[in-house]
Amino acid sequence: MTTAYEKHLAEWINQQDDDFKRAAREGQLQFEAQQQELLAASEIERFLYTLGNTGKALDYVVDNARLLKSKGLFERGLLCAWLGSKTNIRNWSRSLPRTFFSSFSDRSALLEAGQPLPGDGPFTLYRGVAGAGAARRIRGISWTSSLECARWFATWYADRFRLPNPSVYKSLVPKENVLAYSNDRKEQEFLLCLPRGHKVDLFARLSAEQAAFPQKAEFAALKYRPAA
Repeated sequence: MTTAYEKHLAEWINQQDDDFKRAAREGQLQFEAQQQELLAASEIERFLYTLGNTGKALDYVVDNARLLKSKGLFERGLLCAWLGSKTNIRNWSRSLPRTFFSSFSDRSALLEAGQPLPGDGPFTLYRGVAGAGAARRIRGISWTSSLECARWFATWYADRFRLPNPSVYKSLVPKENVLAYSNDRKEQEFLLCLPRGHKVDLFARLSAEQAAFPQKAEFAALKYRPAA
C-alpha cells in the first residue's frame, strides 16, 4: 500500500528533469538489489530494517508468508517485524495475528528467534488496553511482565486513538502458552496465544488523573486503582 508521503515523493520526482529521474531510478534499483542480496543471504532482519518501522516490514512478512516459510525465515521475520513496528494493528481482524503466530508458525522456531524465557513459569503477565468492543482486545498477542509497562500502553492507546476506559488486565500464563519473549525494547514482552477459556482478570481501571499520557521514564511513579 502506497503512503501519502510516497505518493507525494513520486509526484515530485516526476516533475524533475530527466537526469534527476534517471539518477533516482538507478538509486532505487540499487536499493532493491541490496534488499534481494540480504534476503538471499537469509539476513531477514537486516532486510526488514530497510523497510523501516511504519508497518511495511510486517506487511511484507504477511504478504510473503509462504515464500519466507519455504526459506525457513518466516518465524524470525515475523518476530522481527512485530517487535520493530511502531504502528498499531487495531484495524486487523482479531483472527489475523493468531493465524500467523499460532496456526502458521512453528512455536520452537519463534522461541528460538526471541530471547530466552526469564524462568520456567508460570508467568504473571499484564496487558494494557483501552476502548470498547472490537477496539478492546483483552486477549491479544502482546503481554508484559511489567505492570508499569502495561499501564503505559493502556494510557498510550487512550491518548493516541481517543479511546475510553484505559485498563490493565492480568493473567497467570504457563510456559507452554508463550510463543516468544523479548526485552529488546525494555518492555519485557511476552507473545501469547491464549487458549479459549484461559482466565484473564481485570486488574486495574485507570483513574481520570492517570489518563494523562506519561513518559516511560515515569513508570516507577505510577499508581493503580485495583478493579472492584
